[in-house]
Amino acid sequence: MREQKETTHILMANELVVYRRERSSIWQCRYKIDGQWQRASTKECDLKLAKKKARELMIEAEIRKRSNIPVVTRRFRDVAKLAIKRLDDKVASNQGKVSYGDYKRIIEDYLIPALGNRLITSIDSAALDHLDAGRIKRMGKEPSNSTLLSHNAALNLSAFTHNSLVPCSTHGGHHRKKQKPAIARVFV
Repeated sequence: MREQKETTHILMANELVVYRRERSSIWQCRYKIDGQWQRASTKECDLKLAKKKARELMIEAEIRKRSNIPVVTRRFRDVAKLAIKRLDDKVASNQGKVSYGDYKRIIEDYLIPALGNRLITSIDSAALDHLDAGRIKRMGKEPSNSTLLSHNAALNLSAFTHNSLVPCSTHGGHHRKKQKPAIARVFV
């Protein structure tokens, strides 16, 4: 068994540990959820407060797990998998739409390969440009407006599951049809 450092405090054996990294005054914590260790900052300098915060973080993660919310929502892949699970649950309970199958395929075939390893908070226009380039490469042609609308709907389903603001993917302006002006009815 490894020797415990002075900067490491075990709060619950094999469940919750508070520790401080070298050259840092902030306490970190490790906790186990579903057999996997998760790490987080307590953002506390005081050990007593850090221990309290670590317990709160672990309880919060446990609640997220029980509520079918991803424990770790840093990566797009985690949030997208949750969106797929929600789509499957709706289909299983006969509340789904026919388009849910398309959205699931789009998320699995296009969005996760292009955005999966990115942090959900770092999806910007450059990431969406990367998505567009990958989509064109995979399809072998420029996608139609209908395809783009379906892809944007799938992106919104997966991205807004996290309640983050992810910009919508655009087609880059190529071959876009102009929107028809609204026709106003005039009653005489």
